[in-house]
Amino acid sequence: MVKELEDYDFASQVKVRRRQKWVRLLIGAVVVLILLLFSSYLIPLSNDKFVDPTTLAPAGGSFITVDGVRTFIQEAGRLDAEPVILIHGFGGGTFNWRFTLPALEQGGFHAYAFDLKGFDLSDKSNKEDYSHAAQAEFVAHVMDSIGISSASFVVHSMGANVLAHFAQKYPERINKIVIADGWFPADGGFWSTFAGVLRFPPLERWGRIVVRRIVTEERISGSMSKFYSDSSFVTPDLLSSYMAVTKISGWDRGLVRLISQNSHNHVDSPFSGIQAPMLVVWGANDAVVPVETGEQLHASLPDAEWTVFSNSGHLPMEERADAFNKRIIEFLQ
Repeated sequence: MVKELEDYDFASQVKVRRRQKWVRLLIGAVVVLILLLFSSYLIPLSNDKFVDPTTLAPAGGSFITVDGVRTFIQEAGRLDAEPVILIHGFGGGTFNWRFTLPALEQGGFHAYAFDLKGFDLSDKSNKEDYSHAAQAEFVAHVMDSIGISSASFVVHSMGANVLAHFAQKYPERINKIVIADGWFPADGGFWSTFAGVLRFPPLERWGRIVVRRIVTEERISGSMSKFYSDSSFVTPDLLSSYMAVTKISGWDRGLVRLISQNSHNHVDSPFSGIQAPMLVVWGANDAVVPVETGEQLHASLPDAEWTVFSNSGHLPMEERADAFNKRIIEFLQ
């Protein structure tokens, strides 16, 4: 009996039991993770409210297909007039330019506004490249499709970063630039890189479930007030126009895809070396991209003109439309 106890290696047996315990815990954790990931497919995504984008399109515009992506475009002005292209920001579309298009026409320009890939009335997909560099290529190809070799640009928020990518590759296609409350994302970072996991189908579906819970009229109505200096500007009609995109099939899928590609958008020293004349304008009360950011951008562009609109938030082309249009037309002329 003593001999048997001497031969029994208690230490090794304890190690074996510990390893077995950790293996069981690991297997259990993997099983739970798989169940959590794929349980997203047990939650239905209703499609009964979706409509064709053409039913939401305002009068006077049309749909074109570029690079296999159908998008909505509006234009105003004589065909032989100098072209001006309007590029919207994140969450925006041609609707942002409803006051700018007719003003540019009256100012003697031919203005074009269209939805970037994945935004507003354009096609939505989880296969498309929505990085800002890809959006810049889309802008170039839209220009090709409508027969414009070069143009002046009026860009808002995220649209400024899209144009920064465009300017790196096609500086000769830019005549003049107006940057309104421009947003330029920082380089990578943990959360931007982490967002890439949303490309994994089960996590993408969870992302769709989450954005459907977040992007509701009630929540958006509350958050939209920070985009304007005067919260009373957010009327039911305005809210309905911005929420129209949620009536289009795949809007949530496109939004998740846009978020998942957020780590590929940074541009070092935007517009440095670009010879085109520039005007930087900002809303004095912008709570999304503070006016101090605009001052820093202007300081990095010593030849650019600078204008601040009082009583305006992040969307001066809407909230201070008359002053905005007058200023950009003076500059473009």
